[in-house]
Amino acid sequence: MIRSLFKRKITGDLIFLYVSFFAGFVLPLATIPFLTRVLGTEAWGRLVYVQSFCLLLGVPLAWGFGYHGTRLVAQHRDDRVKVGAICSEITAARLLLLLPVGLILLLCVATIPSLRHDLRLPIFGFVAVALNSLATGWMLQGLDRMRASSMLDLIGRLIATLPIFIFVSAPRDAYLVFVLQGLGALVSLVLGYRAVCREIPLHLRFTRSPVAVYRESSGMFLYSFAGAIVNQTNAFMFGLFAPLQAVGIFAGAEKIIRAVCALVGPFSTALHAKINYRIGQDRRGAAKIFVQGTALLLVLAVAGSALLWIASDVIVAKVLGPGFRESAPVLRMLSILPVIHWLSYSISLNWFIVQRMDRSVNVCVIVAALVTLTSIGILVPLYSVTGITICVLLSETAFLTALIIGLIHKRQNPLTIAFPRSDKAETETGTR
Repeated sequence: MIRSLFKRKITGDLIFLYVSFFAGFVLPLATIPFLTRVLGTEAWGRLVYVQSFCLLLGVPLAWGFGYHGTRLVAQHRDDRVKVGAICSEITAARLLLLLPVGLILLLCVATIPSLRHDLRLPIFGFVAVALNSLATGWMLQGLDRMRASSMLDLIGRLIATLPIFIFVSAPRDAYLVFVLQGLGALVSLVLGYRAVCREIPLHLRFTRSPVAVYRESSGMFLYSFAGAIVNQTNAFMFGLFAPLQAVGIFAGAEKIIRAVCALVGPFSTALHAKINYRIGQDRRGAAKIFVQGTALLLVLAVAGSALLWIASDVIVAKVLGPGFRESAPVLRMLSILPVIHWLSYSISLNWFIVQRMDRSVNVCVIVAALVTLTSIGILVPLYSVTGITICVLLSETAFLTALIIGLIHKRQNPLTIAFPRSDKAETETGTR
C-alpha cells in the first residue's frame, strides 16, 4: 500500500516536506526545554500568550491565500504567465492587509493589560508573523518545487532558532525570541522571492479588482480563522481568564501535543498534491489514494497517542523541566488528540477541499470554533487548566463529528466511491 501511494518523485518530495516539518516544529520544540528553564513559568506563559495572540493576527494577513493560491498555481502550473499573475495579485493583496491588521494590533494593545506589560513582545511578535505571512512557500509548492520550499523553510528556522541559545539568558530577553523569528523569516523571504522570480514573471500589481481577489479566498479565510480559534489561540483565550503561570503550565503540554499533531502535515501535503491532480481525471482512483493514506495515518496516530499516554510524565520532565510537573496530567488528557486531529485534518484537506467543498468545511470548522468559545466561557472559570484542556478536546471532536456528518449528508463517503457495491457484487460472483 505504501509503495502504491508514493512513487519515486513523491517520495523525494515527502522527504523534503519532512525537512520543512523539522524546521517548522522540531527546531522550535527543541528550544522549549531551554526557554522554560531560562524564562520560568510566568515569563514563559507571557511569551506563549503573546505568541498565540500574534498567530491569531496572522490569519487575516494570510487571508486563506495559502490554500487557495496553492490550488490555483497547481492547476495552472504549465502557464507561467497565468501563474505570475496569480502570485502577483495575492502578494499585493497581502501587503494591503498590513495596515488594517496593524491597527487591530494597536487597538488590542491599548485595551488588553496583559499585552502592555512588555510592548516589545507584541510589536516584534507581529513583525515576525507579518514577514511569515509574505513567505513564498505556497508558490513553490504549487509549482511542485517542494524541495526548494523545504530548504528555504529550514534556513529561516535555523536562523530563528539556534541563536536563542546564545542571546536569551533571562526573563527580560523573552522578546528576542520574536526578533530572531523575524530575522529568519526575512532571510527566507528574500531568498524565496529570488527563487520564484526565476520561475515566473512576478510584478506586484492587480490585473483585476482587489475586492475580487479577496472574495475568491474569503471561504478559505473563514476556514483559517475558525481553525485558528480551534487550534492556535487556546493559550491566548485561556490567558483572558487565568494567571500567566497557569497559561504556562497548559501551554507547555499543548506545545508538545501540537508538535505531534503537526507530524501529519508533510504527509498530508504530499497526499494532497497527488489527490488534487488525480481528482479531475479519476475520482475513484483519487478516493482510493485518500482511503489508503488516511488508514495509514490512523494507525500511526493510535500508536502515537498510546506512547504519549504511557510516557507523559517522562516527556514533560525531559522537555519542560521539573518546574512543569503539573503539565503531565494535561498531556495525558490530550494524548487522544493526535487520532482526532489527524483524521479531521486529512478529511478536510484531502477530500473536502480538493473537491472545492470549501463552504462545507467552513461550516464544520465554524461549528468547532463556536464549541471552543462557548466551552471556554463556561469551563475555564470553573476548572482553570483542566477546563481549557477539556475545551480543546471538545472542539477537536466537534470538528471531526461535523466533517463525518457532512460526508454522509453530501453523499461524499470516499469509501463507497473507492469501493462501490458493484465491485463487491462482481467479486462475489467471480468467487462463486
